[in-house]
Amino acid sequence: MIFLLVLSCSPNSLEPWSNDPEELENRCQQEKIPELQITCNVQAAALYGMEDQEIKGMNLCLSIPDQLWKEECHFRLGEELSVGGNIESGLRQCTLAGRFTQNCLTHAIWRDPQSTKFPSNMGAKKIHQAHYKWQSEVTTALKLLPKHQRSMILEDSNARFGYSVYFGTGELWAEPAHLGGQLGAALRTGYAMELARLLQEDGVASVEAILQQWKSLDTVNRQPKERAYQQGRYYQAILSPYEKDLPKINLYGGGKRLISTKDSEDMTIAALEAIFWVEKTGPEIFLPWTTHLSDPIRWTAVKLMRMCESATFPWAETFEALLEHGDPGTRWHIEDAIKRRTHLKKPLPKPKE
Repeated sequence: MIFLLVLSCSPNSLEPWSNDPEELENRCQQEKIPELQITCNVQAAALYGMEDQEIKGMNLCLSIPDQLWKEECHFRLGEELSVGGNIESGLRQCTLAGRFTQNCLTHAIWRDPQSTKFPSNMGAKKIHQAHYKWQSEVTTALKLLPKHQRSMILEDSNARFGYSVYFGTGELWAEPAHLGGQLGAALRTGYAMELARLLQEDGVASVEAILQQWKSLDTVNRQPKERAYQQGRYYQAILSPYEKDLPKINLYGGGKRLISTKDSEDMTIAALEAIFWVEKTGPEIFLPWTTHLSDPIRWTAVKLMRMCESATFPWAETFEALLEHGDPGTRWHIEDAIKRRTHLKKPLPKPKE
């Protein structure tokens, strides 16, 4: 009631805010209620971020007397600058976001991985150069952060780069996805997910189809899809103790996938993860891969299989058989799945002591 009375003394407060940052900033300065002036300035700073005007947005943030709202302002500004494609400016503002810094950095990298475009038809050499420039900009923006925090965000930005090259574009040139190292792993992730999306539309999505297309180096040209990353299935990282020290790459949504130094094996892992992203994929798709000779492939398949939902899949029999597997990493995933019982439709064998 008191708030409504205060509003009644400030008729401009009830008018819709402009989407033009300069108009909104002018209105903010006329606002008589301090709390509304602050939130108005935060919104104006975010609008400046959308228009890639970092300095104007930052000046607004710095003018806010309340420390908490000042940090929120840098968060909003940094996020919008990054989503607009200015990753260096966006992350630089995130470093000023105080208690919100880590969340801001994560949002800036991952909120819209399709917002920055690096077409795969640039070829492997130019993609490599673009990646070097991208990572250099991120490093520069984060120079004041602690080393461990910088390393974490650099891992995120590398992973996001692979999505930016392929995901949602409808265009697949496989050459960049044959590069090595962390960059190659990121590109194979993006390539596999985009191909899984396209194959899903045709009703023929499979691990084998993704591998065959990647090996053939044939080009795919289809219609792009905005916000394609929102259309699939995601998960939080589940890693056994046996995977703890193996190289990994972050995935959109919080997951992690293992990386193999062998490109064909790494592509198989990426394809398995991409097929899981297709929401209709059932556990039976991963079952043949759960006895693969490669540890990273087998562990990936078991992990993804256990997260699928199915009322008809023979969970008890399958889990019982895998509990007899000689590999402790495989058994760990099965025992952990039994303990959690997150998607199971009928009783399962108890884990072995």
